[in-house]
Amino acid sequence: MREITDLFNLLSEPTRLRILNLLFQRPLCVCELEEVLQMSQSRISHQLKLLRAANLIIDERDRQWIIYRLEPQNDQYQKVILDTLCQWLEHNEIAQTDLERLKKCLACGTKRTKNCCP
Repeated sequence: MREITDLFNLLSEPTRLRILNLLFQRPLCVCELEEVLQMSQSRISHQLKLLRAANLIIDERDRQWIIYRLEPQNDQYQKVILDTLCQWLEHNEIAQTDLERLKKCLACGTKRTKNCCP
C-alpha cells in the first residue's frame, strides 16, 4: 500500500508532471528542460532527483551532458498508471504548451550545444 501512495504523492506535484510529460516524448538534458519549462536549473534538478529516487527516470552521461529518460517499468500497475498519465497529459493545456515549446527549442538548435549545459 505504501508504494502506491508514494507514487501518487510523487505525481501530485505539477512540475514533476510537466517533466514526465516531456520525457514521455524523448530523453532530455536539464538545459532543454530549463528552456521549455522556463524554470531554474536548481528547481528542475531537485524534481529530477525525486523522480530518479522513485525509479521513474534514469540518467546517462553523453559527453559533458547528463540525459534523463524514462525508466522502463517492470511493475505492471505502475506502467498502467504512467501510461494513463501520458494519455491524460495529451489533453492538458499546460502539457501541450510545454510540448510546443519543446518542438521550438529543438527546432532552434538549442539542443545540447556548447552554450547548453556548461
